[in-house]
Amino acid sequence: MTNFLELPTRLDHKGSRQLYAALLAMQPGDTCLSAGKVVFVGGLALQILISAASKWRAEGFRFSCHPMSPAFADDIARMGVDPKEFEEN
Repeated sequence: MTNFLELPTRLDHKGSRQLYAALLAMQPGDTCLSAGKVVFVGGLALQILISAASKWRAEGFRFSCHPMSPAFADDIARMGVDPKEFEEN
């Protein structure tokens, strides 16, 4: 099964709660998050994304963010995470 989720444009506190709820509701399987319209990523959202990627990959599934907006890539890079961490493996 492949999961797909369009991320909110702002991954602030409210967007982070939406992201967390959506990820919890997903069935196990390869997952692609569309970050093409994201204009802001906060620290909490990034922590959720890192945790989800780690969990999915540990269970043998792919986890990626594609496409990535320039703002998404810039925000996570500014917080010390290489955007390549969310490319499909």
